[in-house]
Amino acid sequence: MTKKLKFLDQYLSLWIILAMLIGVAIGNFFPSIPNLLNGENFSNGSTNWVLAIGLLLMMYPPFVKVKYTELPQLFKDLKLL
Repeated sequence: MTKKLKFLDQYLSLWIILAMLIGVAIGNFFPSIPNLLNGENFSNGSTNWVLAIGLLLMMYPPFVKVKYTELPQLFKDLKLL
């Protein structure tokens, strides 16, 4: 008996390609956005704060071992939040 992948997992490559295409389109149609994010406002020395915060947000759930299967139950009872 084989286990079928969930919808998001099954098309993960497609989601990654779409995210890259959206990023390229944003850079193409709004050329000031990349300059804004790479500018002095969001950088300190060689540290880009947008990138640093993005990496922290991406690494946080595995670090604290978030149980994604229990999230719907958590959001049913708003007192827990």
